[in-house]
Amino acid sequence: MPTVTQVASGNWIADAATVWDTGSVPSGGDDVDASDEYHLTLDGAPNTLASFTRSGSTGTFDFNGNDLVVTGDVTLDGIVDAETGDKLTIGGSLILDFGITLDPVLSFLFNSSAGTETLYSDISPMGNIEVDSSGGSMTLTSDIICNDLLLTDGVLVGTNQQISVEGDLQRVAGTPTDLTIIMVGTGAEVRWPTYNRRLTELIIANGATVSVEATTYVKKLTVTGVLSGTASLSIYNASAGWWGVQSGTVTCPIRLEELTGGPGNAMTVGGSSTRIQTDSVKMLTMDADLNCGDEQLLVLGNAVDDSMSLYMNGYSLTCGALTIGRDAGLNGNGKIFLTGSGHQLDSIAMGDAANSGNEFSMSHSSLLLTGTFDGTNITITSIGAHVIGGVVQDVDVSGVLHRWGATVDRDNSSDVVDEGSNTGVGIGPMYLAA
Repeated sequence: MPTVTQVASGNWIADAATVWDTGSVPSGGDDVDASDEYHLTLDGAPNTLASFTRSGSTGTFDFNGNDLVVTGDVTLDGIVDAETGDKLTIGGSLILDFGITLDPVLSFLFNSSAGTETLYSDISPMGNIEVDSSGGSMTLTSDIICNDLLLTDGVLVGTNQQISVEGDLQRVAGTPTDLTIIMVGTGAEVRWPTYNRRLTELIIANGATVSVEATTYVKKLTVTGVLSGTASLSIYNASAGWWGVQSGTVTCPIRLEELTGGPGNAMTVGGSSTRIQTDSVKMLTMDADLNCGDEQLLVLGNAVDDSMSLYMNGYSLTCGALTIGRDAGLNGNGKIFLTGSGHQLDSIAMGDAANSGNEFSMSHSSLLLTGTFDGTNITITSIGAHVIGGVVQDVDVSGVLHRWGATVDRDNSSDVVDEGSNTGVGIGPMYLAA
């Protein structure tokens, strides 16, 4: 198809006779070169173009309440004005040249049905971005900033670049590859479902406030702002170092699933529950403290005969109710291994009577208990371990468990040795030792 070139300033349609070198409105499938320093205003819906190039550093291109659809490549420079709801649809690659002044209300839809689209941008911020490239992909070649980001279909390739999102983040379908998202806005929402379509990393920036509104899957989470919500944030199938340095607040439920290494940094979470689980047989060895505040911690195998082990490896564990094993009548077992001091729990109990392999082991460690340790259906091992306070019932110990100020159900417990009520002296608790 021919290339139609802009030769004067004016309206796309009404002034076609003087604006375009052909003297008429560009036809469907034309390549359009709207270059140099001319102003150009869309005064109606233009035909679908094969490509569109807008260069020149001072000329204004005004969408003026209209959309533009291009099946191929787009290059923009100069000043680009738009109204809320205006959209640029791109079937090829987009280049936003350095020095462009881009109206942040302009939305972008990438909809290639085959091949690869590329987004290169030296500017910030863009408006809403949607990737709906069934059969195709969109690849970042630079970091970008946008308002909302929506992945509807196709492949979104990060290539080690980052997208800073000021608005909401959502995946409906499609596949992310090497994609890191930085949430930088306030009052934003996140919805990124499906475990095998997880983000490489989700970062909640300092000052950002983000709510998880649907179960969201990532390989790594870093929070320096505020992450809240009632839906779960799942860190799934990641190796060591899946928890970034945390200076912010996490109050949404957290799921740790199929992990093969420790977090790398101390964790403080305050959601309604933290769930450590597997669909096979796995052990999570911690390399930092885990603090769930006074909220529930569940450690479980997710299905029949699955088993999840949590080994604190000398680091401290703090939580409200500790539930060991799966509920709902399933033999999905949990195992806890504590060493060292500084552990604080409200209560300990099994998930369900169907659990046949639950274990709770303490080795040369101390535990501050504020509620009840119910040993029903839990195999308990103690090597030089101490429980301070609380109520101990139905505990059958292999080894000796030293109890300090705890109330013990003597009819149904064994090998629990009284060490007195003074928690600060004797051979007793490292937890409160001076």
